[in-house]
Amino acid sequence: MKYAKSLVWIGLVTFLKCQVANAAVHNITQGQLPICNNWNNSWSISGSTYTCSASVSFAAGDEYVANSPITLHADAGITLSGNKVGSVASPISLQTSHGALNAPNGSSTIYGNLSTGSGAVNLVGVSLTGNIQAGGMVTIERTALIGAVSGSGKGAFSDSSVSGTVNFGNGLTGTDTTFSSSIISTTVDLDGGSVAASITGSNITLNGTNVTGSVTGSGTGKFENLTIGGSVSMTNGVTAINTVFSSTLTSSNGAVTLSGGSVAGLVNVACCKVTISQGAVISNGILAGNNGIDIRNSTVSGDLKAGNNPIVMVNVNMTSGTISPGNNSLTITGGIVTADVTNAHRVFISDNAVVTGDVLARYEVSVSDSKVVGDIATVVGHDGLHHVYLNNSEVYGNVTVRDDWGTINGDESSRIYGVCTYKMVDPISLCEAGGGPGPIELVECKVELEVEHMVAGVQQEAKIVIKDQAECKKPAKLDFIFDYKRPEDPPADLNIFLNGRELKNKEKETVILDFSGSNVAPLNIQYDEVGELSLRIDAEGQREKLFVSRPARLTLSADEPSCNPQNAFDEGNCPKFKEAGELFELEVSAFNAKDDEVENFEHVLMLKVMSEGEDRFYPREGKEPKVTKKVSEQFERHLRNKDITPQVAINDVGIVKIEAVVEDYLGSGHKVSGKSEFIGRFVPAWLEVTANAPMLQPNCVTDSQSQTGFSYQGQAINFAVAPMLTITGKNRDNETTFNYEHGDFWRWQSSSFTHDPEFGSEDANIHDNVRLSGNPNFTVDTNDLPLDDGARDVTIRGQALTYVRNLYAPLASDAAFRPYLALRFPLTDQDEVCYRPDGGSDCEEYVLDNISFPEANSQIRLGRAVLENANGSELAPLNMPLVIESWQGDYFAKTSDDSCTIFPEEPVPDLSDYTDNLSAGETTASMEGVGANRFVELTAPGLGNEGSVRVTPTVPELLRYDWDGSGSFQNPNGLATFGIYKGTKPLIFRREIYRGM
Repeated sequence: MKYAKSLVWIGLVTFLKCQVANAAVHNITQGQLPICNNWNNSWSISGSTYTCSASVSFAAGDEYVANSPITLHADAGITLSGNKVGSVASPISLQTSHGALNAPNGSSTIYGNLSTGSGAVNLVGVSLTGNIQAGGMVTIERTALIGAVSGSGKGAFSDSSVSGTVNFGNGLTGTDTTFSSSIISTTVDLDGGSVAASITGSNITLNGTNVTGSVTGSGTGKFENLTIGGSVSMTNGVTAINTVFSSTLTSSNGAVTLSGGSVAGLVNVACCKVTISQGAVISNGILAGNNGIDIRNSTVSGDLKAGNNPIVMVNVNMTSGTISPGNNSLTITGGIVTADVTNAHRVFISDNAVVTGDVLARYEVSVSDSKVVGDIATVVGHDGLHHVYLNNSEVYGNVTVRDDWGTINGDESSRIYGVCTYKMVDPISLCEAGGGPGPIELVECKVELEVEHMVAGVQQEAKIVIKDQAECKKPAKLDFIFDYKRPEDPPADLNIFLNGRELKNKEKETVILDFSGSNVAPLNIQYDEVGELSLRIDAEGQREKLFVSRPARLTLSADEPSCNPQNAFDEGNCPKFKEAGELFELEVSAFNAKDDEVENFEHVLMLKVMSEGEDRFYPREGKEPKVTKKVSEQFERHLRNKDITPQVAINDVGIVKIEAVVEDYLGSGHKVSGKSEFIGRFVPAWLEVTANAPMLQPNCVTDSQSQTGFSYQGQAINFAVAPMLTITGKNRDNETTFNYEHGDFWRWQSSSFTHDPEFGSEDANIHDNVRLSGNPNFTVDTNDLPLDDGARDVTIRGQALTYVRNLYAPLASDAAFRPYLALRFPLTDQDEVCYRPDGGSDCEEYVLDNISFPEANSQIRLGRAVLENANGSELAPLNMPLVIESWQGDYFAKTSDDSCTIFPEEPVPDLSDYTDNLSAGETTASMEGVGANRFVELTAPGLGNEGSVRVTPTVPELLRYDWDGSGSFQNPNGLATFGIYKGTKPLIFRREIYRGM
């Protein structure tokens, strides 16, 4: 039984694999329905609706189509597994009554609506074009939904996208999901992703989810690290961290707490407290209720209204508006507040705070270690301010308390620069104008502006200095006029900032001053552009002060290719950029200290190649290249064109950084400089080539003293003096590029020195170039020791030239001759830099001409070996002379000066064509002799073995000859005859002398 069960499992697995591997297409309109899991797999059909009373599971991986839109309804649920269902033209909607609609394993594609009665919807990795309506929970994961989603339960989305509206009755959560339309739910909790429309709910929590539209909730709102484009209105309060509200923020019944971020509209919390901190920016005011307003370390503009509740401001930068805590207190600790206090019961200002505006209070104003630029007085419509207290503080304005019993109290270091109205003052020196109901007018102090040159983008401190020694009235504010001087008509007509206030060109602007008990009031100047500027106090007798705002740095670029000189040169790193001496455009940009490019930079520059440290040019061991130009004008960077004029060139080979220096920018005495990245490679414009006087070496020397000799046609002729080329790089001005010889800037490979042998000009076209060849396996020897002369010597080693023999028959020109040979070199390096004689416009081949033997009588000759016929007695050995002949132009003649050729002893000469009584094996042959006395010796065949035999010795290839006119070269042969004289038995004749005896 176990064996039988295993067979069943094997068969089932095999069946399932086949099902997956062979996904089918089912046309439901044609009756090809999925399996209905009831007892008889039955479907009921009503119009375009197909109903299964049980559940339906789609076959894994299969596709289901229809001829028109239809609906599949399964009471107990539908499960998909990697299916494609429906099409755009003929969607298939899926419905359940109480069962779930599941697509759990990803990769399903559905065209049609999904709906459940009470069941859940679970989609994982699905592409759905259609709407979802569910009675149970909807879970969407890694799904792209083109359509709307609604449900009476809860919705959970992750890593998905939804194009239509989303509406859930029991809450919505989302993680990294994009919603392209509005969301409506009870609670909404989103993390990441985005919403391109509005959100409506009760409690709404958003973390990193940017919302384009409005957010409205009947509960609380919690927001962190996001931007909301529309208005926000929550009933029970808002807590936000680093959130940008682009419109109004409203809470009707709960407090608002903002940490960081910003609000562009009104913060409207009439019921409750507003807390602002951590650098938040409020742009249009705050309306608060119970417990008031608490702002710390933030920026505010607009009106601050808290009903009759306290307002606390700690290190706040308030740029405009009014402040009103009503019948409650205002506390300002540190910070800069530019606003009027219109209605407060008590006002406390401390810790170096600066309040620019009137301070109106009902009962008390206390100022400690701070400054008020404005009047201190009673709230309009109230019966009068009771007390003003000053501690180490200044008031630049009038101070008015009740004249029936109001008091002004302070210490010796405090001052009021204005009219004091009071019942009592202590000390009397507190009021700069004196005691009583009216001031004693003091003379205005004489002031002078001091300003230094500055770096653009860096806040510079200027000074207003009191020049009077006697007691005088220090100005609380002054009018200034700013003017732009040079360069004329700048492209960037930027304004200057003085103590945070913008001064437009040639327009008057009032700036508040702070002398802080001294005779010097600092002025912080901020200017992000460059040029010569002027600043003037708008008062009689004041002269303008000129100062220069200079760039923080310069940069240079030439649209150069990417180049790291420490890496190998190729198409992606340091390819050829320009030829040495070739003009190119160099762009100079100027930047301020904020690293923003400035537009008003114009100046004469000094340019040079950098030669120190890590910026030193390459080759590091080479000669310093120079920045050159073709005309006499100075290098200048123009206002509306960043390109340096005149154009620049680099005179030598290499990779360089170019430094631009302004020694005295606009006469300020300050230097401005900058540098490029590595620019290059610069290569020679052309090559100059010279050569030595190479000489051929005769293969056979016949006179050791004069080295006269000869070589045979077909014989490889070596060089006595190897060819050597001296290659020098030149720039476009025909000057030597000294750095070409160094390292990788020498752009040659051995294969670059391929060359073709030919006959030289002295040969006068007598001999055939086709028959002349060289050794393709020559080697190249380059001297690697730079001599700083810009040149390298290249020696061709192992080259040998061969003048091959003419086939079939020699020509008249094959007579012995003194050779005049040549080597033709294309000579183009890896950067396509080539040999151009005298700097001409076209590349030319370099010809090393008329190479010959060192002695005029040395020659190349056509030789052959000849075996002469011989005859003699069969009783004696027979010698056949082997002679060497050379071609004389129309005949061959014997030569006797070849003492170099060696005839091989092996193999022994071949014997063939026996005649008469002579048979194979009766005589043998061997090579004998030396020098001019070479012969083939045949042993005596013996008595009765007279006859002839054809003798063929093996001779060197170059002495073979086309004896039969077949177009190939053969060994010579001769006829040896034994017993050529008939008669009686062979005798040794009396007085007969044999050779060799």
